[in-house]
Amino acid sequence: MPRRDVEFESSDHLTLRGWPFSPFSFSGKLPCLVMAHGFGAHKEMGLGKFAEYFSSNLPIVILAYDNRCIGASDGEPRCEIIPSLQINDYSDAITFAQSLPEVNPDKIAIWGSSYSGGHVLTVGAIDRRVKAVISQVPLVNRHARANGKEPARVPVVDKDPHAFSVLPSEDSYIGYSAAIPAGWKNDVTLKSLEAFRAYEPVAFIGRISPTPLLMVVADADVVTTTDLALDAFAQAKEPKQLHLLPGGHFGPYDGHLFDENAPVQANLRTIMCKIDHIYIFTAFGFESFEDQVKLPQEVPPVGFGFESARDMHNADVHEVWPTLSTNKHVGRPHFEELNIDKEGRQARVGV
Repeated sequence: MPRRDVEFESSDHLTLRGWPFSPFSFSGKLPCLVMAHGFGAHKEMGLGKFAEYFSSNLPIVILAYDNRCIGASDGEPRCEIIPSLQINDYSDAITFAQSLPEVNPDKIAIWGSSYSGGHVLTVGAIDRRVKAVISQVPLVNRHARANGKEPARVPVVDKDPHAFSVLPSEDSYIGYSAAIPAGWKNDVTLKSLEAFRAYEPVAFIGRISPTPLLMVVADADVVTTTDLALDAFAQAKEPKQLHLLPGGHFGPYDGHLFDENAPVQANLRTIMCKIDHIYIFTAFGFESFEDQVKLPQEVPPVGFGFESARDMHNADVHEVWPTLSTNKHVGRPHFEELNIDKEGRQARVGV
């Protein structure tokens, strides 16, 4: 699908760069899906494949961009990854997407995977411009480990799963190695690791409603562990849908699992919802329906003192994220408790 290079400014005056993708033929203004990648990953590491699939099969514009300090986007020090700033950048990317001439500014959805899969849970809760959230293999709770003396810069992955790195698993090493573009470096700043340990986007997941949520979870994920993701999904309120994929964290990006995963994301029935006229957008188009959608009667208030992602910009990450943590893991749900259809790997869970 046609794409071009664009750049836009963040609220703290950094230049972020990305690609808008549009269908070959369309008229009028289209919905837009805003996408960013996971921990330290460039947009070239798989985002383009999703963007091309969506814009080929849907009447939709995709904005895929690099996070600050990563890839083509500006920011120093390079490879510094602070969740609150990346969340803020999602809000700025939404603002930029709304300004594109081919985009309907009232129909914006967000997509994230792995680390950014956690970001979109937060953005969906605090930015009411968002009409749908797609969170793929999301990080929902801190679970990093480290041993020995911590260096000033930290490897993202290591061939030895017992060696010091941010994502210490064989699956992480294989997954990152398979997608390395030119210019990618296998390290991040020590501050990024500290922020990673303190990051708990699950604190926001209960406030995404009434915005529709699709969560894609891998059933053997050792990077963003399956049980924590299912626990987070159970805390989310309706409307929501779970799609459970077989395999590990990096399976959804390529091969037969991509072929299974992408159509589910493209055809989520509640992908965008317009409550007052009682219809929903299927595949980002219009389709009337007779079934009643169960939604809260009013939008829940924004929580934790934040009215927008920008309010988080000047907050110290060590003060913000531990404060937001609920730390109430009464018990992690098993598949049976979530009533997952193991054939279709679909589930809907009321809260």
